[in-house]
Amino acid sequence: MDNCRNKLCHPHAGSQDDKGKNTQRSRTPLVDNHALLPLCQPTSVMKTNVTPLQKDHLVVMAVEFSISVKVHRNSTGHLLRLEGVAPLMLDWLSVRYNFDYSVLDSNATSLVDSGPHLPGLISYAVKGECDVILAVMVHSQDRLKKLELLHPWFYAEIAILLPICGNTMVWKGAPSTPLCSIATTKIVAQVLEKNNLPGAICSLVCGGADVGSAMANDPRLPLLSFTGSTRVGKQVAVAVQSRFGRNLLELGGNNAILVDESASVDLVVRAALFACAGTAGQRCTTTRRLILHEKVYDSVLAGLIKAYEQLLPKMGDPLEAGVLLGPLHSKAAVDSFSATIKEAVALGGQVAFGGQVMTDRPGFFVQPTIITGLKPNASVVMNECFAPILYVLKCKDMDEAIAINNSVDQGLSSSMFTQNLGQIFKWLGPKGSDCGIVNINIPTSGAEIGGAFGGEKHTGGGRESGSDSWKQYMRRSTCTINYGQDLPLAQGIKFE
Repeated sequence: MDNCRNKLCHPHAGSQDDKGKNTQRSRTPLVDNHALLPLCQPTSVMKTNVTPLQKDHLVVMAVEFSISVKVHRNSTGHLLRLEGVAPLMLDWLSVRYNFDYSVLDSNATSLVDSGPHLPGLISYAVKGECDVILAVMVHSQDRLKKLELLHPWFYAEIAILLPICGNTMVWKGAPSTPLCSIATTKIVAQVLEKNNLPGAICSLVCGGADVGSAMANDPRLPLLSFTGSTRVGKQVAVAVQSRFGRNLLELGGNNAILVDESASVDLVVRAALFACAGTAGQRCTTTRRLILHEKVYDSVLAGLIKAYEQLLPKMGDPLEAGVLLGPLHSKAAVDSFSATIKEAVALGGQVAFGGQVMTDRPGFFVQPTIITGLKPNASVVMNECFAPILYVLKCKDMDEAIAINNSVDQGLSSSMFTQNLGQIFKWLGPKGSDCGIVNINIPTSGAEIGGAFGGEKHTGGGRESGSDSWKQYMRRSTCTINYGQDLPLAQGIKFE
């Protein structure tokens, strides 16, 4: 919006600039937020008249978007650094190319879903757009027309998915990441306009809880996709449901890796290092709990501590070559890190590695931390801290490990490392993980792109990204057409 001015933030998550001056982040006044929604409406009407052949052209647009992200990678990477996102996020952006195709492949499913029908009748599902989607945070089947997205860091591929589904959208990033939000919106708008579509299909508002609350309560937005904490997600769900809107929730994830006695220790250590410390623990699929069979507990723990020791010198500026570990996002995150470690120690935990805030450099750097000695049901273990803190737990067998995995309220991502085929099928079955993502011999993060992404229980139940998750951005109608002169009734009813 014209009134939304871009004011830069300094590197390393909100520290002072080179001259010692604090900088201001951009915000969208509520009046501008309300004024934006009617501007999206004509775009929605226009989409109704787009032919299937024209929509197929979005395949080309998706490729162009992926290329644009790569072309602007250095610029967007610098903004990620300015706003304190960990360095591995830079590489993560480049995989959007693969994801775009997974979405398009999913959307290529037939519009006619045949099912059981009586002689003389044809039953099928009609898919249409949702109109407008609102997203906070970070999405018929008839189109929903307007959708709202609330996401802290915007999953940019949604900007391609929603037009494919026939929707326009308004999205709001985290208040602390307006630069990433603005840059992404500009890239999306350029690709849309290059393909003779209005850039307003993807619109952005910046702001805090006031803007997010207004969007959640706005009846003009039939679907709201929210990514964030479970606490805020509950508030969003109540607000949207109170107006009979729909929501997609991707909330907390207290993710676990389970390791049995047959697993490769080297593979476990390498996987856990990435899943626990990658992006400085600031990823929804970050591993928070490592549940080790008692026979491999000592060897895995020793290997992981050694790996952490080798990782620590690679902490620094996210854009410098060789850096693998960046800062936390804000001072509040550092405070949460310190408070969580203090609580863990008070409950009997031992800090096996790390545990300190890095005071030898500017910015919000903390040591990746390993904590042992706690019970699986300790309060600090049961709750997610969005920081690089790993709880290492011991179990006697995989039945106990599965019970520990499933004991938390969250149900996003989980993984088991094993060479035992029986354990694999049990883990994947009804007596195994209760999470939305269930991996084998690969960590809880890093393998979900292209599949339906989301979790169960307090994680919210929403699904995004690949597979058939695009269907959640549409409304569905079932149509039955009688093409004859007789009147066949369901279940063989004779009403004569």
